[in-house]
Amino acid sequence: MAKKVEFYTITVYENGEKTDYSIMKLFENIESEIFDKKNKADKTRTLDGSKIRIFSYYRTMGKSQVVIPFGKEKIGNRPYAADDEDNLELVRGDLYDVNALGYDNDYKVMAFTTLRNGPSIKNIEDYLNSCISSNNGITIRIEPIKYNTGIENAANQSFMKKKLPITKNKD
Repeated sequence: MAKKVEFYTITVYENGEKTDYSIMKLFENIESEIFDKKNKADKTRTLDGSKIRIFSYYRTMGKSQVVIPFGKEKIGNRPYAADDEDNLELVRGDLYDVNALGYDNDYKVMAFTTLRNGPSIKNIEDYLNSCISSNNGITIRIEPIKYNTGIENAANQSFMKKKLPITKNKD
């Protein structure tokens, strides 16, 4: 389970220029392309030598927020499970280390969990771009929202340097 969340903006670019294309609409188009029963495009892509897979979306009731889990195939350290007779057996099937992308359409902000062995934000950007035809000049860019919570920044603010008058309590 990831213990850290990072925040990003996600933007659609056309021929290097920012567009106002709806990210939620983009996610819906990718979902219908990949999870449509008739079409059922491959959910797994090989990026930077790793298999990255998308999983079913989770939505809020108002559909203004979406969470999209992405997994990176787990190669080593495969777990064991107990069978009905209490014998250990290697867990079969594909296993993934998962990070989740959360997008809020009202605030236009994306949150991303950061499990070390899971897919990176670059993997996610590449995955999403692989879902778009490269012929039309459209790309997706995920850019970090930078912030600094260091105490030295607060101490250097002008309001912190002013001396406030101290009044004595007359009790």
